[in-house]
Amino acid sequence: MRMSSFSRARRIHLAAFATAGTALAGTWLLAAWMAGAATSDVSIVSFGTGGCTSTFCFAPSSSGVATGDSVVWTNQSGVAHTVSRCDAMNCPVGAGSGDSSDTFSLSVGSTNGTTVSHTFNGAGTYNYYCMVHGYPTMHGTVTVAGPTPTPTPGSTTGGYYIVTGQGNLYGFGDATAYYGNLTDHHYPGNPAGIALTLDRHGYYIVTTEGNLYGFGDATGYFGNLTDHHDPGTPAGIALTTDGQGYYIVTAQGNLYGFGDATAYFGNLTDHHFPGNPAGIALTPDGGGYYIVTAQGNLYGFGDATAYYGNLTDHHYPGTPAGIALTPTAAGYYIVTAEGNLYGFGDAMQYYGNLNDHGLPGTPAGIAVTP
Repeated sequence: MRMSSFSRARRIHLAAFATAGTALAGTWLLAAWMAGAATSDVSIVSFGTGGCTSTFCFAPSSSGVATGDSVVWTNQSGVAHTVSRCDAMNCPVGAGSGDSSDTFSLSVGSTNGTTVSHTFNGAGTYNYYCMVHGYPTMHGTVTVAGPTPTPTPGSTTGGYYIVTGQGNLYGFGDATAYYGNLTDHHYPGNPAGIALTLDRHGYYIVTTEGNLYGFGDATGYFGNLTDHHDPGTPAGIALTTDGQGYYIVTAQGNLYGFGDATAYFGNLTDHHFPGNPAGIALTPDGGGYYIVTAQGNLYGFGDATAYYGNLTDHHYPGTPAGIALTPTAAGYYIVTAEGNLYGFGDAMQYYGNLNDHGLPGTPAGIAVTP
């Protein structure tokens, strides 16, 4: 196997590495973490509009919000409908796991542009349908993420690395171990993602050109897009649970597995999902993965079924550039190309970002320490 595009490097030169623990803990952007109630939009459309294959549809049929957020339905079909919580009699899927007392039923007038909304205050799933046209014709689901605790800026019980497209690497919180980066080693390419080794004594950095570099104890090489002549522009990397392989997702929507990364659960291309992948995060048991897109959406495959929010549903600004699960896997961080950082679920520990610390570069990936 040709190794020309994989390098193991241990030379330490700190000029392009910055650790930022608590220096600016009080100045981070609260808007990215404690935003007020948000809304998610659903259109009511007729056959042939927005991919609707039934007489009428809720589009999208699946929505995700946080506790206290609202969903707004806008009629674009010219026909009256209802948005009604399912029950066992009218829907084969039942009401869902959300608050059983929340039995909403909203009447939607026939005039195009008519809107109705509902605020969800309990975590879980809420199945709904149109009482006029019946569940088989029109139905949808809202998934509501539970409340999260107030973030704790400046904590040093964890941290994360952020790699930039220009080749530099920054550490925040307890991400203080430095093993090298492309800039200091004069390696060619533009980083697209980073993955820590299992013992956190090294990391892999994949580039948009298809090459892969290993630093510290990231010495296992299983292949890359360049050596295998695989098409696509890498956008993220995730190490398998035993460290004997890795997945590389491309901006075009494909997914490649190397080493023992042989389990396949789907990708955007095969599922015809819109968007350009910007990062990937593997679930703790290796039974699935999340893929975040540059457009702000999030897709789960395999057992990556827990949803805590995304930039689109929360109307947060920025272009996602990477995703990393928390150590508990009950939340995730999403870093943007503009330098901001957003936390969802239990990703509430904040250690800094490029913007708050005035650090140069365009984030391209993130990796969380234990």
